[in-house]
Amino acid sequence: MRGYTILRSRNELGKIFDILEQVSRADYHQAITGKFRAAVGDSRLAGLVVQQYLLQWYSSSNFKQKLLEYIGSADAGKFAYAMPGEVVDIVREKGIDVNAPYSRFLWFLHCLKSWMKGSILGFVIFLRSVKVCLCVGNTGNNQGNGYIVLPGITRNSLPCGIKSGSYCLVAWFAEKYLAATNTTPLSDVREIRHNVKGTPDMTYQGFSIRRTGGVLPYPSTMWGIAVFLKQAVVSILKALGSLLSGRWSEALLMAEIARMHQCDCVISQNLPAAVFYNNSAYIFRPLWTYLAEKKGVQVSLYFYSTNIELLNGNMNY
Repeated sequence: MRGYTILRSRNELGKIFDILEQVSRADYHQAITGKFRAAVGDSRLAGLVVQQYLLQWYSSSNFKQKLLEYIGSADAGKFAYAMPGEVVDIVREKGIDVNAPYSRFLWFLHCLKSWMKGSILGFVIFLRSVKVCLCVGNTGNNQGNGYIVLPGITRNSLPCGIKSGSYCLVAWFAEKYLAATNTTPLSDVREIRHNVKGTPDMTYQGFSIRRTGGVLPYPSTMWGIAVFLKQAVVSILKALGSLLSGRWSEALLMAEIARMHQCDCVISQNLPAAVFYNNSAYIFRPLWTYLAEKKGVQVSLYFYSTNIELLNGNMNY
């Protein structure tokens, strides 16, 4: 509360949000490798992906809380948090005394941790892909793309979660959207998948509604698995080398890169017809969705509320 009180007395309640806005607009080209630009498709999009990811991370971590604690402390010394040089400069410009070397070191550790998590994820994807291949055979799972995925929904979004199914999100998709769509591939959809844990599979208005472990299916042919393994190993090694040379984008987004390789190696007919993300996750668009669109997947962002704007009153917050 002390940090809030100080900012209010200085008429600077918008300072932290200004910092986050500048984080989302900063130029991170020095941290982006040529390989990452090539993988994403172009330089502008690569920069946008990094901006979105950083904004999401700083918004969801305890960064804002630590800033308030620092502002409210009388003898805080210098502010230190995991920040690349670009963010260090932004925070400094707002009058915060930053311990730049230590903040950059913490950022290196954060990127190294992200690289390790992404590398482990790549290994997990490989093992699960092998399992899928052994279960369905080397011809692929042939599940077809007659399904859509609704990630990030809650139990109350399912017909089983409330008394009247016709008022829930999944029921709306089934009755008002899919049933009224006459264009392919959505007109061929007969299945809605979600990732709500602990819910049974069901049928609603002729649509199969079932839980799935992940948004993306796994590569299901020996060739696809071999290509994925090669891509993943190369990306893991190059990301580590780039991180050690000061270019941290690939290490930071290692998990996203692993998912992108997963999408690349899945048979197109096994990908969903469409993926619908809701506005709870509106800041960052997953990296693999750009590739999925090129393979024919419709990727959409929908709003379940009419307004997400911040309240802007007389006190500037």
